[in-house]
Amino acid sequence: MRCLGQGDSVGLRLRRHQQQQMVSGLQLTCVILSSVYFGFLAQSTSVQADSYSAAFKDISCYSDVVLQPSSTADVAAFVSKQVKAAAADQKGLKVRATHSAFHSSASFPCPGPKFSVFPPITKNTPWPSPDADKGSPAATNTTSVSLLLDNMSRVLSVDHAKYQMRVQAGMLLSSMLKEASSANMSVPLGCLPSFGDLTLGGVLATGAHGTGYNTTSTLGDIVAEITWVDGGGAEHVSPRNSTAGQALVAGLGVAGIVTELLLQLQPQSHTQVDTRYKVWDGNLLADVKQMLKETPHVLIVWRPDLRQYTSHMTKQVDVSVPKLGGILDLLLPRIAAEALGWSLAAWQADRDDKLPLTAVPILAAVHEISVGHVLANLYNGQKMFAGAGDTNDMQVASCGNKCLWDMGANIAMDDVHLSIELNGLGDWIQDVQQVISADLWDNGRKRHRFLSPGYFWFRFGHGSGDFLSHTSGMKSPVHVQLSFMKALHNPLVPSKYGWVLDILEQLTLCK
Repeated sequence: MRCLGQGDSVGLRLRRHQQQQMVSGLQLTCVILSSVYFGFLAQSTSVQADSYSAAFKDISCYSDVVLQPSSTADVAAFVSKQVKAAAADQKGLKVRATHSAFHSSASFPCPGPKFSVFPPITKNTPWPSPDADKGSPAATNTTSVSLLLDNMSRVLSVDHAKYQMRVQAGMLLSSMLKEASSANMSVPLGCLPSFGDLTLGGVLATGAHGTGYNTTSTLGDIVAEITWVDGGGAEHVSPRNSTAGQALVAGLGVAGIVTELLLQLQPQSHTQVDTRYKVWDGNLLADVKQMLKETPHVLIVWRPDLRQYTSHMTKQVDVSVPKLGGILDLLLPRIAAEALGWSLAAWQADRDDKLPLTAVPILAAVHEISVGHVLANLYNGQKMFAGAGDTNDMQVASCGNKCLWDMGANIAMDDVHLSIELNGLGDWIQDVQQVISADLWDNGRKRHRFLSPGYFWFRFGHGSGDFLSHTSGMKSPVHVQLSFMKALHNPLVPSKYGWVLDILEQLTLCK
C-alpha cells in the first residue's frame, strides 16, 4: 500500500530540535514568492466568450458554440439546429448542458478542449496550452456545444392542492427552497445535498444526494415528472418511474437534457437537529448503528487524524415545535478568506516540514471547518447543538457569489465520493484508521501530521433502480466522501499528505 502514495518521499518527520523550530524569513519568503509566481501562471488564462469555468476556477472549458437557453423550447431549437449543422458539415457533435460556474472537480462538463491549473507535467510540455488539443483529428471532426442553463431558473407553476411545483432545471437548490417557503410548502427532509449552490438539473443528473437511511435521500425521490430534450432536439415529458425517467435520473445527461422538473413537496414542517459534538471515534461503527435507530437522517463529519467525529441527526417535526434557528451560510470576510488561502499555500509548499509555524493556522482551520462546525446557528448567532428550525431552512448551506473561492482564497476542494454497503462500513473504518496510523503518522513516529482542511463524511441512502445510478442494485448504501482543500497559488505543489487520500481512494475502489 505504501508504494501507491510514495509517502516517505513527500512528508518527512517534523524536527523537534530548537534550532530547527526557528522559521527562516528567507525560506518563508521563497514559499510565498513561488506561490505568487505559479499562482499568476494558473490564473493567467483569460476567459473567452466561448469558455466557462468551474466554480473553483481550476478547470476551464472551451467550446465551439456556447448557448444560454431560457426555456425547454430554446433547448430543443438549439439542439436541433446544431444537429443539422453538424450533419451538413459531416462532423460529429458533442453537447453538454451545465452551468457557467459548475461544481465539479472533474472535467466532464467540458464537451471540447479544457484547461486545468493542475496539468500533467512532462519534459517537453511543462504547461500545456488550453488550445493544445484543438487541432487534433478528434477535435476538428467534432463540434463541441455547451448549453449553459443559468437563465433557466424560474418556477413555472405551483399546485397548492397537490403540493407540487414545476421548476426549471437551472434553478439552484437554495432558490428552490425559498420558493417552496413562499408557497407555504416544505421540501422533504433528506433529499438534497448539503450545499445549496448546485442546480436541480445537475443534482438530478449526477445522482447527488442528501442523507436518509432507506428513506427519502435523493432529489429523484421527490420528482414526479421530467421534461427533457433528446439528442435530435425533440421534447418529451416522462413520469419519474418510466423507462426514460430511470435513464435520466443519475444518467449524467447521456439520455438527454433535463429542462424541467415537477417536484412533489409537503405541507410545511419544522426540523429538529441533535448534534453529537467532537466525539472520540473509537466506537464509531457502534455509534453509527445507534444513531440510525434514532433517525434515518444522519450526517457524520469525521477526522480520523484527530480521532474525532461530529454527527448531525435530524428529523421532521410539527410546526408547533418552536423554531430556534436555521442553517448557517458559508460566508467569510475577504480578509479572512485571503489569509486562509495564503496560509494553506505556505503550509502546502512546506513539503519537508521545515517551517512548523505554518501548521498553526491550518490546524485551527481543520478543527473549525470539520468537527468544530455545527449544522445550524441559533437566532442569536451562537451554535445550535439542539433545537428546531423551518425544514426549508435546515437543509442546505449557501454562499452565492461570496464563497471562499470567490473571496480571494484561491482554494479548491478535492472531492472523492464512493458508496459502500452498510455491512462493510466497519471494515472500511478500520482500513482508514490503519492507513492514518501507518502512513500519515508513520506508525506513531509522526503523530503531529494532519491532513488538509476538510473532512470525511458519511451520509446514508437506499438502493436504486435507475440504470446508471451509483447505488443501482445496492441494499443499504453508505456514501463516504473525502472533501479536502488545496491551494491554487502554486498548482504544481501537490496537496500536503495527499498521497494518504490517494491510498484510501484506491483501497476503497479495490474493495
